[in-house]
Amino acid sequence: MQAGFMLALLLVAIEMYTTYSSLQEYSAENKEIIATYELLHASEQLISTLKDAQTSQRGYILTQNSDFLEPFNEANKQVPELIQQLKGLTLHYHDQQKSLAGIEQRVVRLQAYLHESISISRYKSHEEAIQLVKQESGKSLMDSLRTDVRQLETAFKNLLHDQKTVTSTARLQASMYGMSGGFISILLLFITYVSLRSMLSKEELLAKGLGAEVQKQTEELHAANEELLAGNEELTAYVDNLNTTQEELERQQARLQEAYKQLESENARKSAELEEARELQLSMLPDAPPALPHLDLKLYLESASEVGGDYYDYRVDAEGNFTFAIGDVTGHGLRAGILVATAKSYFQNIWDQSGEFILQKTSAGIRGLKLRGMYMGMMVLQQKGNCFTVTGAGMPPLLHFKKADGHVEIIKLPGMFLGFHEQQRFCETQLQLQEGDILLALTDGLLESKDPAREALGIQRVAEKLKELTHLTTADICEQLIQYGKAWINDPSGFRDDLSMIILKGK
Repeated sequence: MQAGFMLALLLVAIEMYTTYSSLQEYSAENKEIIATYELLHASEQLISTLKDAQTSQRGYILTQNSDFLEPFNEANKQVPELIQQLKGLTLHYHDQQKSLAGIEQRVVRLQAYLHESISISRYKSHEEAIQLVKQESGKSLMDSLRTDVRQLETAFKNLLHDQKTVTSTARLQASMYGMSGGFISILLLFITYVSLRSMLSKEELLAKGLGAEVQKQTEELHAANEELLAGNEELTAYVDNLNTTQEELERQQARLQEAYKQLESENARKSAELEEARELQLSMLPDAPPALPHLDLKLYLESASEVGGDYYDYRVDAEGNFTFAIGDVTGHGLRAGILVATAKSYFQNIWDQSGEFILQKTSAGIRGLKLRGMYMGMMVLQQKGNCFTVTGAGMPPLLHFKKADGHVEIIKLPGMFLGFHEQQRFCETQLQLQEGDILLALTDGLLESKDPAREALGIQRVAEKLKELTHLTTADICEQLIQYGKAWINDPSGFRDDLSMIILKGK
């Protein structure tokens, strides 16, 4: 009987210790879960801050306006603090610390690149700074940095899932231990009590002589029961605390889920708006030109996003002479679509004027939109018989294949983007398109396509490829150039920038 009582106390003690250990483990896992959420937030804030710094750098280099440097300077203050915060949150995770060390090195390289380009623009040469930006070193660093941060976030999301599983297991174990231990303890106490009553019935005569001893044992049993009740109260307090913590976590999770739903709804709305804008932009492209006896031509445009920044257009006069336009906005999205619509409106109204007049008026219209950091390159090709007058601003070189000597001439028309300055001057050239000659005007989407080694395709390679395709129709030339570009980048996702071409071939 006494052994059963001691066994009951031992089981209660073991149960209390096991429950306490489970609660401690649960509390530690909760802290790790909270730290993981903080790390995901800090990593997103780091990417956002660096993106603001890069946008600030480009804005300053393009405009030379020091106001653009405010986000850049603020980012320089915030980035070290965010890195230190990430280090603290990954202190106990060796693999994640190694990943964070690589991220920190890329951040240092990106900041050095941004400082260098701004210093060159401020103290040396504005043009040299623009060329440095066009090399897209910063974009490459930013893409690599995004990839590393996403990998770090994925690792911690997996860790978060494992921690939630462990937490649920600990909570279940604590509940099971409490229920089973209490039941067994009460059962053993009940058995002890029944045995004691039976023994007292059989030894009623001896009970009088042992009354004092029985009273003593009863008091000891009462004291043990009080200890058991006190232990149960402590266990109840632990369970209540556990339930409170769980309820708070559930409320936080509900708030997060609601925020995610709102974000998904907002993204769906914006995607629908962008799709409508894309359909509107595509509807503004002209119909396919008619077949002509003296000219074989192909017009092509492929957008890399919902609303692209490329544009082409044409008009024909009463004598059958064409005026072509091809352009490229510095960016994508809704604001790029607004610039494209503006350029089309001006071209459709003043297409019969000189190329310089068309570009000057379009530039003034873009400046009037006051869309900070948004500019446009544009080229106008005006035909009179077999003669062409070409006027350009901020566009890649024009390629001119001459059948007479089998040579592809690279014609450069340097100049600033439309909308950059009030009084701009534009380069103009004249050329003839004889039978078998080819003109190729294109945006930078094909030229700046990069292979896996990050080397751009470039105008020289496109010129050499065009020379191999001169026996084909313009439609086949266009298709072959596109396939050539896709083979160069070797990326199933396709081109990263908009791609447009106007190909003319004399008959």
